[in-house]
Amino acid sequence: MRITKLTALEGMWHRFHLNVGGFTVKNCHWNSASGQILFPRRYDRSGRRHKVIFVRGTQVNRLRDLLESGQMALPRDRRPCILRIHILGLTHDPPRWVIFNFTVRGFTILGCRWQPSTGSIQLPVTFFLSENPGPYGPWRRKQIVCAFGAHINRLRQAAEEEFDRIYDYHDEQAEEPVPAT
Repeated sequence: MRITKLTALEGMWHRFHLNVGGFTVKNCHWNSASGQILFPRRYDRSGRRHKVIFVRGTQVNRLRDLLESGQMALPRDRRPCILRIHILGLTHDPPRWVIFNFTVRGFTILGCRWQPSTGSIQLPVTFFLSENPGPYGPWRRKQIVCAFGAHINRLRQAAEEEFDRIYDYHDEQAEEPVPAT
């Protein structure tokens, strides 16, 4: 667990990025007076809010202790980082996307997508209205969770293994995956 870009905001609030197992959660907030920690939420194009991070109290307490101590990182955990994939389902429209959540070092990232035919992984993003409409309309995307290189490859491999375990899916051109019995 590592904290980067800790900046003070108005009042006793601070904004920071949190890196857990190679995945960076951007724009978390911490109130130094009350100890409250807020994780970012995702807004879709309809303006509805969705949680992006689910974390248990023990991990929040470790993060709070780290912030209050003024340290920027815990000692490096040398144990292998296991990614646990939780497949939620498939989209209806082609191209078919697999919607999933994954857990890394006690933090669950909600609302990711993977396209088996191309191998593309999309981590959660949020949308906001821009005053200057661009070529795709007034909506702009902003990253909430990001990762690079080897971490995305590890996530893709874990998603493929979990998908193959749940569905008997060996032909990438198949129309409908068949549940394994």
